[in-house]
Amino acid sequence: MKKALDLFRTLEKVLLVLPMAFLCICIFINILMRAFFQSGISWLEEFSRYAFVFSTFLGASIAVESDQHPKMTAVTDAVPAGASLVLKIVGNLFCAGLSLVVAYYGCQQILRMIANGAMASSLPVPLYVPYLIIPLGMLVSGIRYLCLVCQSVRSLSGTAEKGGAAE
Repeated sequence: MKKALDLFRTLEKVLLVLPMAFLCICIFINILMRAFFQSGISWLEEFSRYAFVFSTFLGASIAVESDQHPKMTAVTDAVPAGASLVLKIVGNLFCAGLSLVVAYYGCQQILRMIANGAMASSLPVPLYVPYLIIPLGMLVSGIRYLCLVCQSVRSLSGTAEKGGAAE
């Protein structure tokens, strides 16, 4: 199981880096083409938007696992460790719920795009393809937030057991 998770994490990171690297190379080539040939790559602007959306939602999912999302810790730092852990659980449950709601509505939007047969304006792909990352990224984020909740609950029950044993 650990090997599968490690493979998934590596795949996520590769999928995060490759589109951005490709995008940087394309933008550099586009700048050169505009400077020297007064013409650019017609599909690059649209691809750039899709690559940015892809990177945003995939990166958000990765940031959940490594606990890298910005957060305000004034309250959790000011209360005792047990209360801080409870607040962390509540916050992660809220974020999990929000992520799963966005994933649900993202799926609804994807289904509408499929039903309408919408196509990207300058790329020969159905419009739902580049936007699939929104429900997928939010689903993975929601699952990861729930995993953080489970870890915190285990930690909380561990501290409760230790506290009870000491008294």
